Amino acid sequence: MSSTHSDSSSPSPSVSASVLTRAGASVVLTARREDRLRELAEGLPGSLVIAAEMSSESDRERIVRETTEHHGRVDVLVDNAGIGEGVAVEDETTDQFRLAIGVKVTAVWHMAKLCSPSMISSGRGSIVNIASFLGFVGSIPMKHSHHCASKGAVVNLTRELALQWARKGVRVNTRSARSRDGVNELPAQSSLRTRPTCDGNRCPEPSLATLN
Repeated sequence: MSSTHSDSSSPSPSVSASVLTRAGASVVLTARREDRLRELAEGLPGSLVIAAEMSSESDRERIVRETTEHHGRVDVLVDNAGIGEGVAVEDETTDQFRLAIGVKVTAVWHMAKLCSPSMISSGRGSIVNIASFLGFVGSIPMKHSHHCASKGAVVNLTRELALQWARKGVRVNTRSARSRDGVNELPAQSSLRTRPTCDGNRCPEPSLATLN
């Protein structure tokens, strides 16, 4: 199994990378901060580090290309891309909203698209898109219109991908992450309960994996 995790320096992706490694996966760690990835990789034997920016289409293509060159295929994608900050709609710019949608929705769609040929050709694969309970409800008293919009999109994108690829052996699911202020999460499709954290304006990004 080979697995790729982007922004794996944050707790939640770090835990899932460790779980996949213990399950026998060859983990590929991706994030912007190569130094933090190297530190994490020291505890994950056989892991591959790929520093990348998820807002970059060419970087996303490079992640999947280098993963398949190194491991031959991708079996699992854990997609946890994120960016943004709390801001009232009247103060939010179109550039802020556009960037958030690009990283949290377009990148999720693109990573799934890039990984799907490897999974479909082998007749099996698993994609886990990290969503949020805010994909189902509003965020008040927090002000996160771009986050609610993007996570709602991820939830329904996941449904569509699951329907398109089910007969091809590829499973697509979401996990609705717990909020950082203690609001209870919706039932999750994972036993991983670690709360995600953000590094400045950016939150954990995607992850890939291949299974034997």
